[in-house]
Amino acid sequence: MMCAMGSPYDYQHEAQTAMSMALAATGNDRQNWVRVALSWQYLARNAADRGRACGSGQERPLELPA
Repeated sequence: MMCAMGSPYDYQHEAQTAMSMALAATGNDRQNWVRVALSWQYLARNAADRGRACGSGQERPLELPA
């Protein structure tokens, strides 16, 4: 398994910020912000899984394309 350096993003914080934007928005903008928040949440879960796979939490495994 290959590991890469961690990301400069705090995915969970970004997800929470996007949900705050969704709460303030209306109509299509609200739906778009919810999708953004879900995307950040997905990245947060994947980063946590990869961190556990590499052990230290600072390195992330790389998934090579098939």
